[in-house]
Amino acid sequence: MKDLTSAYSKVDVDRSLDEVLNISDAWRESCILGAKVLKKGLGKNTYKFHKGSKWVKNLQDHYAILNKRAGSPFKNINKWTPADIWLLGTSERSYNLLQTESLIELNAKLQQAFKERQIVGSSLKQMSDKAHIEQVNYRAFKKIPHYTGRTVGKTGFYNAKDVYIYFGGGEIQFRTFPDSWQAEIKGEKANMGKMSHGPINTVLKLVGIPKFITNQVTLRTLIKKNRPAFMKKLHALAKKEAGDHKRDSLKIMTEKLQDKDVNWLVSKYCGLELLITKLSFN
Repeated sequence: MKDLTSAYSKVDVDRSLDEVLNISDAWRESCILGAKVLKKGLGKNTYKFHKGSKWVKNLQDHYAILNKRAGSPFKNINKWTPADIWLLGTSERSYNLLQTESLIELNAKLQQAFKERQIVGSSLKQMSDKAHIEQVNYRAFKKIPHYTGRTVGKTGFYNAKDVYIYFGGGEIQFRTFPDSWQAEIKGEKANMGKMSHGPINTVLKLVGIPKFITNQVTLRTLIKKNRPAFMKKLHALAKKEAGDHKRDSLKIMTEKLQDKDVNWLVSKYCGLELLITKLSFN
């Protein structure tokens, strides 16, 4: 009880001291244990602990503005950050978080502040007996991948429904899985996760490419109702990309793809659209 009363002067929270003191014994034990673990893990730095404070509300409001501006890539703030409390060092004001103009810039500022242990977001769980700190979604020295090439099919245009983008240390495969167009990042030793159509469009917008990859439902409808019209659009895209198909006329391409199903055609179209009309590489 004495420890909690003493610590209250070092916090800025939306609960009174009486409310804090009236928590259950299990949560009181958890709070004390968590505080000791944080103190040990963060060293000698001096922090003010925030939950529901004006600082937190300002950050949440600013996030909401930037998230909307970016096309709402995060459904809610908990998807962006699971932080229950924020630990602010003596130099936190120098990062000017509220002056950032994009989520990318805000995230970069927060990453730098975390690296320097001046702004630390912490997600808390109820603890007993033992507790530990786990650092999540942070790498002090991120290796920036560099583009090295692309292909409309490793075994040729007509033999594969996927397209690939290559980068140093891996590749990204774009195809339907099985009927939803997605990207799968493949590292040198293991697959590194997938990204669906919607988030791919969000990423394109974040990097300044406003036009989205065509909606899959739109493409499927066109294929089923007017396949020749779809083939004309696909042929126009395909002619812009190098490959064993490049010299083929619309008639020849249509004949070669006549046995391909809707999923194959959607997969190839979305992949071509990504490579040709959405990405610009030197």
